[in-house]
Amino acid sequence: MDFGFCEDSNEFVEKDPTGRYARSDEILGGAAVKTVYRASVEVDGVEVAWKQENVEHVSPKQLERLISEARLLKSLKAEYIIKFYDFWIDDEKKNLNLITVIFVSVSLSQYCKKHKGVTTNYEGY
Repeated sequence: MDFGFCEDSNEFVEKDPTGRYARSDEILGGAAVKTVYRASVEVDGVEVAWKQENVEHVSPKQLERLISEARLLKSLKAEYIIKFYDFWIDDEKKNLNLITVIFVSVSLSQYCKKHKGVTTNYEGY
């Protein structure tokens, strides 16, 4: 069975606290305080996205808002909303970790360029 990674567990650099998700060091995207990695569900090898957001300099109020948003995203089940699997805070590394469906084929801006009727301009909504 192909799990998307070498079956040698040394290729995983981190696991979530439950051991369900394993993260590789392959970066799919990111920004100043966020990095998205390729990851896998240990049980069945399904690939997922593992987003780490550094929360070291986030105020307690901002952190609570991020956690509330993560709880909301996890509860949403809709056809046009990205599937959100899990989240947790790594207190030692000061990271908020989010596990979602993986989309790696094209960025949103690339998609919009290809499909002329689609825009990322949300003014007026």
